[in-house]
Amino acid sequence: MLVDKPISELLNAYKKREITPVDVIEECYANIQRNDSKINSFITLIEKNEALKRAKKIDLSLPLAGIPFVLKDAYLTQGIRTTAASKVLDDFIPPYSATVYKKVLEAGAILL
Repeated sequence: MLVDKPISELLNAYKKREITPVDVIEECYANIQRNDSKINSFITLIEKNEALKRAKKIDLSLPLAGIPFVLKDAYLTQGIRTTAASKVLDDFIPPYSATVYKKVLEAGAILL
């Protein structure tokens, strides 16, 4: 399984063209589809096509290029529903993003 590998191994495999970020994102979504109904870990999941589109055009020179990540639902994500697991915020879409989220995106990681 690709998703079990450390980040450094994934980045090396990308550079050697043994795998691509698309391969890893595909495996992540397959894993989510297989297991999330049992563990219910996602409140909001980015559309697979959006994550794949980002994976296809990622700049592999970035420090976290093509590395998938998930984010606790308490961190603001501009344009993406962020509820903090609260019914009060069920439809809240923040107008700006948390700094940590922006920095991880700028480093090339891909939000799931």
